[in-house]
Amino acid sequence: MKRKQVIQIIVAIGLIVVVAGTTAFAGKSGMKVATQTVESAAITQTVEAEGHIESENEKGYYAAVSAPIEAFSLENGDLVEKGEQLVWAKLQVEVHIKNPDEHIYLGTDADVTIETGAKEETVLIPNTALYADDGGDYCYLLEDGVIAKRYLTCGLSGEDMTEVIEGLSEGEQVITEAMTDEKIGKSAQGK
Repeated sequence: MKRKQVIQIIVAIGLIVVVAGTTAFAGKSGMKVATQTVESAAITQTVEAEGHIESENEKGYYAAVSAPIEAFSLENGDLVEKGEQLVWAKLQVEVHIKNPDEHIYLGTDADVTIETGAKEETVLIPNTALYADDGGDYCYLLEDGVIAKRYLTCGLSGEDMTEVIEGLSEGEQVITEAMTDEKIGKSAQGK
């Protein structure tokens, strides 16, 4: 009977050591998070618009826009300066088509895509990694195996990616899954 109890105690201690060791090892590696490496590439920003064809050479289009602009005279005469952000303003755009063909008819509606900016070889972040609050645009990233939050200066925005003017460098790992400030400072690794 004593020998059986000693064996049971040794087995129980062994299990405790194995469980404790596994838990300690898991704590060091941290949680696994989806990441993407920051790279440089080309980006094109566009605006989708719809409108009504009013004459053979002049078409009216309207679209919601959120983008830096060079200059724009508002209806009341105010001027938006270069680099200022115009948020969700409705703009009227006149499109002039030189030598329209027989497929353009007066009185019909049209959908257009207007390129509002393009850059070659600029630092890009996936839109799934980009957040915004009262402090500006930011992302969560891995810094030496720890989750961190960093504010960014963003530029052009495409369908899937946004230009980062300041705040990120090529090769850094941004977190692309949903993240909250509660996870800042916790150890993690990319999956």
